[in-house]
Amino acid sequence: MSKGMSFYLYERPGTVFLNSKSYRLQGGGVSAMVKHFTAFATPEQGLNCGPVHGGERELRTTYLPPFHRAIIDGEATAIMTSYNSYDGVPVIASHFLLTEILRNEWGYK
Repeated sequence: MSKGMSFYLYERPGTVFLNSKSYRLQGGGVSAMVKHFTAFATPEQGLNCGPVHGGERELRTTYLPPFHRAIIDGEATAIMTSYNSYDGVPVIASHFLLTEILRNEWGYK
């Protein structure tokens, strides 16, 4: 994470935008897509597709809370995975992230 980057400041506008009655994005044929699930902000050597290393504790305390707010609290209907790997597993193929956390723990359908 770069100096001065706040995941709270990242998550808050997205959730407000998705949930606010005056800015309600979804409906009328429009679907909100949350991008880049997850751990996209700190790739090795600053490369977008570079690997990210951190472990489960860092994942749950740093990277997942903004996505939980946007996906669950904001009721986003679509999710695009990031194209990096987290601890050696490509996010798009991560059973742990997509099934155990997203579907089983969070209840995303």
